[in-house]
Amino acid sequence: MLILLPPSEGKTAPREGPALRLSTLLEAQELTGSRVQVMDTLARASARKDAAAVLGLGPRTLGEVQTNLRLETAACAPAYDLFTGVLYEAADLRGLGSQEGTHAVMDRHLIIISGLWGILRPTDRIPDHRLPIGSALPGLGRMAAYWRPRLQPVLETTAAGRVVVDCRSTAYASVWQPARSLLASAHSHLVRVAVVRTGPGGARQVFSHGAKRARGQLVGTLLRALSLGALNPQSSTSAVAEAAASMDVVRDVELSEPDRQGRQSLTLVTRH
Repeated sequence: MLILLPPSEGKTAPREGPALRLSTLLEAQELTGSRVQVMDTLARASARKDAAAVLGLGPRTLGEVQTNLRLETAACAPAYDLFTGVLYEAADLRGLGSQEGTHAVMDRHLIIISGLWGILRPTDRIPDHRLPIGSALPGLGRMAAYWRPRLQPVLETTAAGRVVVDCRSTAYASVWQPARSLLASAHSHLVRVAVVRTGPGGARQVFSHGAKRARGQLVGTLLRALSLGALNPQSSTSAVAEAAASMDVVRDVELSEPDRQGRQSLTLVTRH
């Protein structure tokens, strides 16, 4: 099983910790050169007076943009500890990270897609930063387009023969989707997680904040089950749906049939 997550806009910057070591990040041999290129370009863009506008950010984020000038020297923390947005809080990755023996489970089954780093393990140590996947850097273009060809061969190999549970937002999902040939030939499966609630008159509504929370709770449920041995890493997509159905916040679960690309949708209908 492989769970894909977006990063979190909400972060808690570490007060102390080691400096960045690119050689320790996921797939360092393949991606270090690209990470250096993005870091250097981001630092130049962040030093400009119009940095927020260049990065496609609001004017109130100017202070956060300054963190991009200290990437090589700032204190680093594990990604599961740095990211503290709604999804990450609901998954309780900090709590899982503090439990003995769970680091290996998280690193084996969870990958974070990042505008700055490409891909990360939950335990990869990184500094505070600001670079959404939709940002465009001068000379490099939008980060989604930049990373797409660089991550495709890496993620195709990683995903081969596994159930991929896609909990990313639309922007981050655009960075990589498994090729139809992979889903057909390597016994891989992709399950895209959607969250809806029932509104007045029974109409279904999509709601961003609640969707992040429900996806996070699903991630935590799957990781805890994998850690305890209650869920087989080779489980089918139906086992993922069964795990989702056990969540208190979920009223109903719908698992679609595979489409022509071999992809399925897992819709969580929440209670509120």
